[in-house]
Amino acid sequence: GWRDWPSDRVLLGVGTLINSTLTEQDGKRPRRYLVAGTGVGYGGGALPDLSDRARWDVRALRGPKSAERLGLPPSLGLLDPAAMVADFPEFHSITKGSRPLFIPHEGSADRHDWAAACAVAGLDYASPRWPPTQVIAAIAGAGSVLAESLHAAVIADAFRVPWRPVRIGWQFHAPKWRDWAAALEIPLGAIPPLFPALERVNTAARPPLALLRRHGASGPASGRGEARPAHPWRLAVERRGLARALARRLRDRPYLSDPRVFDRQKARYAEVLDAIRRDYGTA
Repeated sequence: GWRDWPSDRVLLGVGTLINSTLTEQDGKRPRRYLVAGTGVGYGGGALPDLSDRARWDVRALRGPKSAERLGLPPSLGLLDPAAMVADFPEFHSITKGSRPLFIPHEGSADRHDWAAACAVAGLDYASPRWPPTQVIAAIAGAGSVLAESLHAAVIADAFRVPWRPVRIGWQFHAPKWRDWAAALEIPLGAIPPLFPALERVNTAARPPLALLRRHGASGPASGRGEARPAHPWRLAVERRGLARALARRLRDRPYLSDPRVFDRQKARYAEVLDAIRRDYGTA
């Protein structure tokens, strides 16, 4: 009901929205904010000053690490609000399947023909650019989820679908994963890259000839769609081993939050939403 309530506050909910970009925007046009589950991340400048309680109403954050960055009590770090979609009635009748599902970050969507590689590797594919309800339904019905997209993992966890994280593109932001995982007491280990061998090669330089020959790569590939396109030789190498790399990541140990911790944090966040309704809603 937020859009129907008479409030001049900007709602900061799902997403990594507290960063230097918000600071710069706020400096040009000061606003009042309601923070209800967003997190800190991206940007290298100063974070907003949340000390003015008249302007900043902070009810919840994505995790305790965001709270720490902002100088706020860690108890405010509850969970990513996207977890609440599992309660939406339109997703209650989805049949659980057994096939794994892969979802890249939006910034990696054009990096390769993921659907074709997934078909070879034995995974289903969901594009982060599909309509949201279609993506959520695909996650809810999957046997497991391989995710570069954080919210693919958040939603999978909410539907009790095991998930595995993977790093691919420049935009992968590990701190936001660890922030969310800390809120749910998930012992998140090192997040593996999709191509471990390429992590040891300077992608700004020409690769060793032996590496190119090993993968049968010779021509350039397109980095279309990325804000910081990967070097053409790297994309060529990746393309040759894409299906194998995806299948290899399915051997990683899957994660799933403890249901007792998840239910506790979800209940606490539901209380936050009830308080927001009382304070901002209309009869």
